[in-house]
Amino acid sequence: MSKQGRLLGAKGKLQLESSLNVEFSLPLIIFEEDGATICYCPALDLSGYAKNEE
Repeated sequence: MSKQGRLLGAKGKLQLESSLNVEFSLPLIIFEEDGATICYCPALDLSGYAKNEE
């Protein structure tokens, strides 16, 4: 079985203190396997799944 996915980027901004802001960008890989949509973030080694991408 071949796993082909899309590579996306998640961007965000985190405010830790009133004067400290951190901007970040994380790669996300989205693919389908066995009828489920899987989203994987290799930088955090986290994944999630659902019936569809929404």
